[in-house]
Amino acid sequence: GEGRLALDGLRRILGLPPPRATAGLSSSEPRAAAGLSSSKPSVGPSPHAARIIPGLVTLLKDSELAPRACETLTALGPAALPDLLAAWKSANVSERLLILTATASVVGAAPVGRPVEDAIALFVETLKDEPSGRTHLLAVDALAKAGPPAVPRLLAALKDATPAARCGIARALGKME
Repeated sequence: GEGRLALDGLRRILGLPPPRATAGLSSSEPRAAAGLSSSKPSVGPSPHAARIIPGLVTLLKDSELAPRACETLTALGPAALPDLLAAWKSANVSERLLILTATASVVGAAPVGRPVEDAIALFVETLKDEPSGRTHLLAVDALAKAGPPAVPRLLAALKDATPAARCGIARALGKME
């Protein structure tokens, strides 16, 4: 619809790569629906990114536009982290999956600092709160992509983690490059 055309036009204006084919994919499969791969984003933030990121985060609530909004946020890179983390607090389950997907895709490319530390804390808490399922698996992947900066928090979380969370922590540590 019009929303997709607007997002595609926005990507062109910002000089972002065209979206991957997402037609017919459900937003219940966020990585596939967003057309995301495991590679790190290759496009840095545009000077206009700060102004559009809050609007893109809001589009994560629209089931039709959410996959493309997630992909665009991922393409904008680390500049999107603060807004994505702020959106987590009021997000529903499907929005949280998209937020985790976008955050995980950019956290490894972000310079270590407050947004990355906040993202790592969110991923660790998600592992502790979600003992299984898609959210848990996305948190494991996100922590693995965060790499060495996540290790101290992961080790500290082992002290009071459930057995399921400990397994997730071990998987995240094992997947780190």
